[in-house]
Amino acid sequence: MRLSEAYRGYRDSTLPGLQGLSETARASEFAVFLQRGLKTDMLNAYQEFIGPVERLLKRVSSTGAFETWPKIGALDTIDERLASGEFVHVGFNSEDVSLVNIEYGGMLSIDRYLIDTDQTNKIKAQATKMGESAARKKDTTTYGLFNNGAATATYDAVFLFAAAAAEHPCVTGGAADAANVNSLALGGLSEANWETVLTTVNGWKGIYGEFLQPKVTDCVTGNTSWFTAQRLFGDPVRMPAAATTYGHAKNIFNGTAGVVHHPRLTAASWYAKTSIDGFLLQVLTALEMTQEADNAGLSFQTRTYNWRVYEAYKIGAIEWRNYCKGN
Repeated sequence: MRLSEAYRGYRDSTLPGLQGLSETARASEFAVFLQRGLKTDMLNAYQEFIGPVERLLKRVSSTGAFETWPKIGALDTIDERLASGEFVHVGFNSEDVSLVNIEYGGMLSIDRYLIDTDQTNKIKAQATKMGESAARKKDTTTYGLFNNGAATATYDAVFLFAAAAAEHPCVTGGAADAANVNSLALGGLSEANWETVLTTVNGWKGIYGEFLQPKVTDCVTGNTSWFTAQRLFGDPVRMPAAATTYGHAKNIFNGTAGVVHHPRLTAASWYAKTSIDGFLLQVLTALEMTQEADNAGLSFQTRTYNWRVYEAYKIGAIEWRNYCKGN
């Protein structure tokens, strides 16, 4: 209910419990009525209009995981992003809740009345929940570390991707093994270069010299090799050679690996992802929603509580052979 509607109802004596101005005899009684009666009746009418606070909350299960997060008003759930798509921008349909500047950190504003009258503290908790939901807008995939390939140092002065045997350890330490190379300067993605990667990965050994026999599950590419990867792993017909074709036309690599496109990679970079678990342990904290003071100069208006968004995360290497760098 808008303030103008409440005042019109008060003036015309159409709201329950309200009396016309003409029936208020003295100024002191009128002041008491404004402080107690009118305020109470207006808030009661507003509560009746918006309904129970629970109506503002809706729990939505995320895809592929077991966590849930609430929705406020018409807040859209952030869905999984397609390989070449963009994240959905969230929006609100409520006059009581607004989200500002989400692309650059974000600020969540909630009407003070909603928080002050909520006995369950569920509305106030929406700041943290909103942070967890907004975190899904951030593109924090580990492929962003692959910008420069072999120069990415990890622990013990070794590298995530190394061509020399002495530059990387085995699974849990020990002497390096030349067969465990995981950085190959092969050039562009092609049938022959992919075969070289498969041969190399099949030769990876464990700390006791045993063959690990990993399976290559995906091809991770930048912009340049993305279309080639789609043809190589998604077309039943074999790609023709540069000069002449030979042999049968069946594509033996069709359906053998998935294609992951990531624009953060340098244009010509491509990697083979294996079935070895680990490689990167990524620990993300939920977006921290820090409430601003009224006199901080950042509050948009005095009748709202405002939270600014801060994000923190850390990444550590635990197994470097989850990927093989092809180029």
